[in-house]
Amino acid sequence: MNVEPGKTWDSIMHGWGKDFVSKVEYVEVKKPSFLSYNHFGESEDYNFTVSVLFEEVEGKTLLTMKSVFKSKAIIEELNRKVNAIEGGKQTLNRLENYIKILESNKP
Repeated sequence: MNVEPGKTWDSIMHGWGKDFVSKVEYVEVKKPSFLSYNHFGESEDYNFTVSVLFEEVEGKTLLTMKSVFKSKAIIEELNRKVNAIEGGKQTLNRLENYIKILESNKP
C-alpha cells in the first residue's frame, strides 16, 4: 500500500453478511503525526472525510480520529444499519494489535 497524497487504496470491507466496496484517496500525509483521506462508499451520500492525528503522550501514542459525513442523518443511518461506530472501534483495536505484532517482531 502506498500512502501518499493522491494515491488510492481499494478494498472490500466485510460485515453483517455483506461485502462493502471501499475506496480511500489519501489527501495529506505527515509522517508520523497526521493522515487525512477521503472515503468513497456505495454512493455519494456515503462518502466522508477522515483525519487522524498521532501524538506521543507519556511514551504512548494517542490517536485522535475525526470522520465528517454529509449529514448527521447519514451517520445515524449507517450506525443503525451496520453499527458503523462500533465497527470503527473494532478497526482501531485491530490496528493496535497489528502494531503490537510488528513491535514484537523487531530485532
